[in-house]
Amino acid sequence: MNAAEVLARLTAVLDEDERIALGGGERSPNWWTSKNFGGVGGGRVVHPDPDDPEWITSRHTIVYGEGYPLEPEAEHIARFDPARVLRQVARDRKVLARHQPYELDPSIIPFGGIGSRGPFCIGCGHRGNGVGPLPWPCVEIRELIEVYGEKTAEVKA
Repeated sequence: MNAAEVLARLTAVLDEDERIALGGGERSPNWWTSKNFGGVGGGRVVHPDPDDPEWITSRHTIVYGEGYPLEPEAEHIARFDPARVLRQVARDRKVLARHQPYELDPSIIPFGGIGSRGPFCIGCGHRGNGVGPLPWPCVEIRELIEVYGEKTAEVKA
């Protein structure tokens, strides 16, 4: 994949995660679970005791079934609620914006020995040892690729 394809793929995945989180959080982006409820509910925590049955009945249900989800599953679902996903998408968009690829102008390349004309990472800039710019995809972009399911081996460095 070339740089434009990688950027388009990462942007599409972020767009999809954002769309799903916005839809999932339409009633409430903040989800919770409690021992008395046995499922996952939505709504802001305003009562001092989320295990109080009166408090629980005043909220809406996100996930509940006879015996399911199990307590660890409910905790996981509540932990990764739409509000958190939207914060992660916003953070990853900032990383993607900071670490864009660029090509060097062959007529002004001051690094005769770097062996490549790019792409390089505009966010990572130059190595402190004077060797030259860092190749793109940089570590940060490779980490995003790994998180969102891309294989870094498919990316041309």
